[in-house]
Amino acid sequence: MDTLILKIAELNRLTLENKEGSGSDAELDDAVSGPGALEPGILPLVLEQVRVVDTDGNLKVLYPSKTDLATVSSLLTVIR
Repeated sequence: MDTLILKIAELNRLTLENKEGSGSDAELDDAVSGPGALEPGILPLVLEQVRVVDTDGNLKVLYPSKTDLATVSSLLTVIR
């Protein structure tokens, strides 16, 4: 799962770079300069932590845990 998420984050970065190269519009420029932009022209992929519980409310899975995505890049923001 970590590999898939990091690959998606990389594709997100490449897509944004291609949009900038083809003449970005005002909305993209505003988003890039707004809060959450880690570096000019790059918007991070936002990943929200998910909890899976059974019918009794017992925790079955928590992703990403603190050990998952240990090498989080600047292209990924994890909301825990």
